[in-house]
Amino acid sequence: HRGGEPPPCRSAGAAPGATSSMGAQTSAVSTSEPAPVQPKASGAECSDDLEDLHREMGEKARELRHAQESVRLLQRELQEQRLLAEQYRSQVEVLEEQLSGALMKRRRQAGEELADQIAAASGGRARPLSARGSRPPS
Repeated sequence: HRGGEPPPCRSAGAAPGATSSMGAQTSAVSTSEPAPVQPKASGAECSDDLEDLHREMGEKARELRHAQESVRLLQRELQEQRLLAEQYRSQVEVLEEQLSGALMKRRRQAGEELADQIAAASGGRARPLSARGSRPPS
């Protein structure tokens, strides 16, 4: 506003979605044309408009805080899920290594048993105890 004139305010019957001189919209979004802005209004109308804007701003601030808290909660939850997934991946790697080692040991034992059976079947002596811990020649 200029030269001591009061700022233009919405009329008391302005439709929701109407825009004040400050560019703030009321709570309902309207696709229709905004209500015309009156160049000069009484102090009571401006006061009512200001109260409406403050009330709306408070509601929007509460909505924003609620949304921000939801985002923080979801981010914490996502971080926990990522950590849990990483722990599971590590555990799977350890179990895969253990399985691989157990399978190799089982194959080695089966090979030694087969070598002993072949030696026994051919009339020869079984391999000496000192050779049982080592791999049979391939």
